[in-house]
Amino acid sequence: MLRRACLLAMLVACNQSDFGPPDFGEDMPPGPGSPNWNSTNLSCASQSDCAPGEVCDGNQCRPKQCDDGPYNSNAPIGPEHMFFRDDELMIIDQTANNGTYWVDGYGASGSIAYNGPGGGSWSISTTQLTDVASVNMTEGPGFITAMAGKTNVIIAGRNFSPKSLNTGIVPVAVASGDVDGDEKDEIIALASNGKVAICKQTGACTQWSFANITGVDVAAGDVDADGYDEVVLLVSSGGNTQTISWNVDNNTTVAAQFDTHFEAVTVGDVDGNKSAEVALLEDRGWLGLASDRVHLYYIGSQWVGITAASTTTRGVDLGAGDVNGDDQAEIVVLGSNQSTDVLRWNGSGLASAYTGSVATTASPKRIALADSDADSISARLVDGPGLIAGNLQPLMVVTFPPYDASVHGGGTSGVGVGKRTDSAENTTTTVSLNAGTEVGVGADFASIFHANFSYHVSWDTSRSHTNAKFVATGQHFSLKPQVDLYGDRYGAVVVACTCFHYYTYEVIDPANRSGGSGKRMTFVVPVGGQTTVLSTPRYNALSDATHKLPKVNVASQIGVPKSYPTSPMKLDGTPVQPDEHVFNSRPTLQASDIGTTAFSMSVGSNMTNSQSTGSGVSISGSVGALGLTWGANLGMGWGTSFAVTVGEGTDFSGDIPPINDDPNTPEDEYRTHGYSMQPYVYRQPYTNAVSGEPSGYYVIDYAVSTL
Repeated sequence: MLRRACLLAMLVACNQSDFGPPDFGEDMPPGPGSPNWNSTNLSCASQSDCAPGEVCDGNQCRPKQCDDGPYNSNAPIGPEHMFFRDDELMIIDQTANNGTYWVDGYGASGSIAYNGPGGGSWSISTTQLTDVASVNMTEGPGFITAMAGKTNVIIAGRNFSPKSLNTGIVPVAVASGDVDGDEKDEIIALASNGKVAICKQTGACTQWSFANITGVDVAAGDVDADGYDEVVLLVSSGGNTQTISWNVDNNTTVAAQFDTHFEAVTVGDVDGNKSAEVALLEDRGWLGLASDRVHLYYIGSQWVGITAASTTTRGVDLGAGDVNGDDQAEIVVLGSNQSTDVLRWNGSGLASAYTGSVATTASPKRIALADSDADSISARLVDGPGLIAGNLQPLMVVTFPPYDASVHGGGTSGVGVGKRTDSAENTTTTVSLNAGTEVGVGADFASIFHANFSYHVSWDTSRSHTNAKFVATGQHFSLKPQVDLYGDRYGAVVVACTCFHYYTYEVIDPANRSGGSGKRMTFVVPVGGQTTVLSTPRYNALSDATHKLPKVNVASQIGVPKSYPTSPMKLDGTPVQPDEHVFNSRPTLQASDIGTTAFSMSVGSNMTNSQSTGSGVSISGSVGALGLTWGANLGMGWGTSFAVTVGEGTDFSGDIPPINDDPNTPEDEYRTHGYSMQPYVYRQPYTNAVSGEPSGYYVIDYAVSTL
């Protein structure tokens, strides 16, 4: 009698003394083993009438869809978000008027003007003011002022009453920025002794201390485009000028020392590349006979000089902000003689765009660029979070490897999907439904949104650290056929849904630059998901009931190798096309007469056809249109945020039992029942019934040749 060694494919080792099936572990999906798992009757009066992994909803069983909450998320762009700034000049006057000290505002969109939009004065304190900075509060845009000898700062704005905040130190300079990624500006104060206070808008402050330095000035901005604003300090140490870029979230710094004497620092994105630059004001001395200069720096692993530009005025301070709504910051130099010089990026460096006078301010000392008249375009959160259960999506159809049920004592086959060595839930190692944050708008807002907002929404959401931007929902498991319970004509279908929170924002556009206030946009943020494994008969019953899922029919008969196709075919009987195969090459395994034959195909290998490892699912197909036009349809480049994918660690495994010889028969059963088989995985395209768009799911099946 012939003795044939086992054959193993790709990753599974084998020896003559080890013919056991792959170690699939205990990761069994809910359902198989339950009598009603294969039932086509979806009606129910109570939960007990449904299969595991299902709920009774309106007298009909359905797979669980976001029934395992509650879920947590944060507003994707915060409660109040500035889209397009329209900054004005805010200048401290060191001369009191009627016993109080003032901050004077000047419009600066094309000329410097005290009268008109953005102009006017704010009475702050009977104590002399030392610095001013812009801030975006939850109530709207405003500005911060520090006072000589005082630990508290005053925060004022057009849309809210002035408020006092105690920093715990005596600031010589103030700034603001979102240093912790919570989508809210923190108030930043620098003391002359090197102490820094970072305060929440609610008033809670944390103090930090930089040793052996004298504080000069402070600014903040996202200099490395990581979604966090960095604190930039201008200090002196041992008679030398130093600058420190401080990433507060991970407490790292990038410092530089200069021979040049710098008087002031500001931060702004002057070239519009979404990474802020640092500008330093050089005092060239010479009794004012030499022009002062503005030096521009990029900060990476070190400070790198970009350019330097002379200014037409004898500078005492400088600020950065967008005065004309073009998404690029201007640098404004404040002169001691009531003059200003507006510098703008010209493609290669800074150049003076125009100059002006701030003659209303008797003794100008410090400057900030802030939205003093609150006419910037912003978005305010008006609704959310609310839960949306995403539509069910088929992820995977699993059929059973062939085996011959008529062979004496042969046993059954088994199949597994996922990474067998990873017992933890890790959906990057299996077939999963991936979802990202999306935004939709009404039809009346779609064209304006696409023209003015889509890039900002995409960028600002991508840099947010307060919401889940990506969720993968999948399951890895193993199955063996149970013909005594379910018959010999079935497979398994993995279905999944993503759970979303929605957030609705209202656009605030006081100057009617983008269609006026009141336009709304809705974000959907993935917060979780659920997966259910159904038998193919029950899945098809669900398809008939909902009319939203493609039908799945398994043609092969479990336990009958001759019922399988002889070459890779789809479940509908058509050939699998080359670009539909997940694996460029597939193993051929011959059943053994002495032991189990096992296979394992890993997506992480170089045999993968990368074109077939992802299948897009539109946002409409995932959650429905909801009466909105969604971001992917507006050219925002988010089309891949929804997809059914095969993760890089996915392992498709299985085993087939031996063809044992029956001692009670004269023939060699291996000669009469022997076969070889080729497992294959392919992407099955279909049309999404909700959106009408192409989509796909994955199938593992087998081609069989008899000996």
